[in-house]
Amino acid sequence: KQWGNVGLRDMVNAFNGNTALEKIAEDELMGFSEVISFDSAFESCPRLNNIPSGLFRYAKSADNFYEVFYHCLSLTEVPDRLFEGCSAAILFGRAFHECFNLETIGRRVFGGCTSARDFYDIFNRDYKLKSIPADLFEDAISAVNLDRAFLSCSKICSIPEGLFNSLKKAESFDGTFSETSISDIPSALFANNPDAYSFADTFSSCHMLKSVPVSLFDNNRKVTIFGGCFGWCYCVIDGESPYTVIDGKKVHLYERVDNPDYFVTP
Repeated sequence: KQWGNVGLRDMVNAFNGNTALEKIAEDELMGFSEVISFDSAFESCPRLNNIPSGLFRYAKSADNFYEVFYHCLSLTEVPDRLFEGCSAAILFGRAFHECFNLETIGRRVFGGCTSARDFYDIFNRDYKLKSIPADLFEDAISAVNLDRAFLSCSKICSIPEGLFNSLKKAESFDGTFSETSISDIPSALFANNPDAYSFADTFSSCHMLKSVPVSLFDNNRKVTIFGGCFGWCYCVIDGESPYTVIDGKKVHLYERVDNPDYFVTP
């Protein structure tokens, strides 16, 4: 019914593998106020079908949410503002990885998470996930790693244009949208990510992708890795490969090596 206030400090593996757990009570009495880590706390709970929106309301000391709901097969929704009170959170890697029936992500799920750095694999292999809220990373101003965040989310057909606008420190987007069903890419998707250095396999195996904006990487001049970025995108049939206009001249990704004054050599 409730967590009480018994001085909990650590929730690592607390209910990991609990095959009977179906529901979780909200934290109404600040029972999680001193908890430092929720690493794998509810991992592999196959019958857990609901997460209360106020579960982490008072978890202001927790910095680790690694695999917190990993492989929870009955989850269909991430509620609005779930981690909004988690101002110390740093790690969200694989938090909802392999939640095969997850369909919906609520609004401002990471609202207030200004210290969060790692979002790698967070929704990886959530095959039924249909869309990405535009404000998902709005407050995640310290985010660095978005590797494979939506890999194999095969029902995602579009990417919100301002999805990464707040992530000015982001460095790696390896495989972020690989194996999704996107048909196009917002031209300014990475415009606010000047420190990004790796786009390996970012859009690989996006079989519905039809074109690539030529200006997609204009503001990403520190990139050293583009390997496989558009690999196996069989439906891209027209248009030019991405380029940046420098002094009236097109500089394609593979020509950056010849322009060291403007680009790091990939």
